[in-house]
Amino acid sequence: MGRLQCKLLFSLVLYGAGFATAMYLLAPADRSETGHNQAALESSRTDARQVREELLAASIRLRLGMNKLVSFAEEKASLVADYVQHKRTEQAADGGDG
Repeated sequence: MGRLQCKLLFSLVLYGAGFATAMYLLAPADRSETGHNQAALESSRTDARQVREELLAASIRLRLGMNKLVSFAEEKASLVADYVQHKRTEQAADGGDG
C-alpha cells in the first residue's frame, strides 16, 4: 500500500469511529431505564450543586490569594525600583566627583 492509501484508509476508519460514537451518544435512551432512576437523579443533582458550590468557594479563595500575591509583588517591585534608582544616583554622584 502506498503512503497516500494508508492515510486515506486511516482517515476513513477514524471518521467512521467518530460518526459511530456520535450516533451512540445522541441516541435516545429507553424510557424504562430513565423512569425508575428519578431518586438517583435528584440525589446526583443535589450532589452536583454541592460540588459546584464548593468549587466556587475554592475558586474565590484562590482568586483572593492570587490578588494578595499580585499586590505583594507590585509592592516589592516598587521597592526594588526605588532601591535601584537610589543606587544609580549614588553611583552617578560618586563617579562625577572623582
